[in-house]
Amino acid sequence: MLLLVARATYSQNVLSQPESVTFDAVRHRYMVSSLGNGKIIAIDTLGNQTEFYDAGVYTFGNHIVGDTLYTSIGQYPSHLLALNLETGAVILDTTVTVSLEMDGMTSDTSGHLYVVDNYINRIYRYNLSTRAIDILPVSGLANSLQDVEFDARHNRLLVVGSTLLPPLQAVNLATMTVTTLVPEISNGNCDGLAIDPDGNVYYSSWRTLGVYKYDSNFTEPALRVRATPEGQANLDFNEHDRVLAIPAFTGNQLLLLGYDEYTDSDGDRLVNASDNCPSVANKFQEDGDADGVGDVCDNCLAVANSDQADTDLDGIGDACDNCPSVTNLDQADGDLDGIGDVCDNCFDTDADGFGDPNHVENACPADNCPYIGNPTQLDTDHDGIGDACCCVGTRGNVNYVGIVDLSDLSALVSYLTGGGFMLPCPSEGNVNGSGIVDLSDLSALVSYLTGGGYILPTCA
Repeated sequence: MLLLVARATYSQNVLSQPESVTFDAVRHRYMVSSLGNGKIIAIDTLGNQTEFYDAGVYTFGNHIVGDTLYTSIGQYPSHLLALNLETGAVILDTTVTVSLEMDGMTSDTSGHLYVVDNYINRIYRYNLSTRAIDILPVSGLANSLQDVEFDARHNRLLVVGSTLLPPLQAVNLATMTVTTLVPEISNGNCDGLAIDPDGNVYYSSWRTLGVYKYDSNFTEPALRVRATPEGQANLDFNEHDRVLAIPAFTGNQLLLLGYDEYTDSDGDRLVNASDNCPSVANKFQEDGDADGVGDVCDNCLAVANSDQADTDLDGIGDACDNCPSVTNLDQADGDLDGIGDVCDNCFDTDADGFGDPNHVENACPADNCPYIGNPTQLDTDHDGIGDACCCVGTRGNVNYVGIVDLSDLSALVSYLTGGGFMLPCPSEGNVNGSGIVDLSDLSALVSYLTGGGYILPTCA
């Protein structure tokens, strides 16, 4: 006996072995056949569950035509039940006496509902106007049919079974002939079928616990779009929101896959949601900086930047752009200070905080020794040339005049003995490069000038 009970809204999950799902676009909800408890549960987009109907027996396939929900219930024989989607009232309850277990169902554009029988490999055809039921007059169908889907683009039914290596077959509704689209689905024990508006075909597999996708022409191997350790059953494609709905039979939940979870935009056999570069094919998913963005589309290859922020839109991420606010694709940095030339207001070759002369863009003071770091800018003789730059080449030009000769020796003696000579360039007076000017520098200079073998060190 069929039972009609008052509707109840649940604050917790009441799905029990969900077997089939169909989308009610008018009320924006999913209608799920919960085989384990014999109920049909309505689930809105927020996940709220409401008992729509309690059949009291197994509920299998379901499908919506207009404002009516059709569902197959019970076994040996099965019933075809029609419910008003607005009120939940029973419109039709027909026992199909020749049936054993009616399961997946679909409808065409000519006013017919089709239901497969899993046990006796039939497709029942129900006339929605006359309510007449007959068996589709076709031969050559595979065993253990599990689901059926109408392919409007080719005016045909697609069917699949639950055997180990089932074929995917098509029934031409004009000629009532059966053709095989895929001879063997290697990851078989199939349960559900769905078709999206682009003609791509989805099927679920118990053998490998996954949901797979064929392109509309079946030219490529099936792409695994979702592993389903929670189990899976009949499928439905919600065209309104472009969502693939999967009843998780053993997990007692409804899985909803968005566009990126079932689409492989770049053709590298990875769905976008699992691809670290969904716009460029990268089968091996190389990611040198481990930021979750594949190398082939990472705008900072050596610096982790999962957000890929690029303020100036020059294709170089802010994390590695030497001028993130101004476009500079060449990343030119003449003074090698890590700041790009186009936004560097202190061109400073020696990086001492004082800018190179003749750079009008500089906002920093001019450097009195632009190529040797001298942050103190010490200039003992006040000639505008920093002491760090006064020593060029080798040391020993104590008087800073001409070449190293005896006049430099005299100047050094005068400085060391308090004779009044002031070193114009202390680095030149520090002949041996020890860091201070003392008698050891005098000895070194004497050795050099008298051929004693001393070699003047460089200024650096």
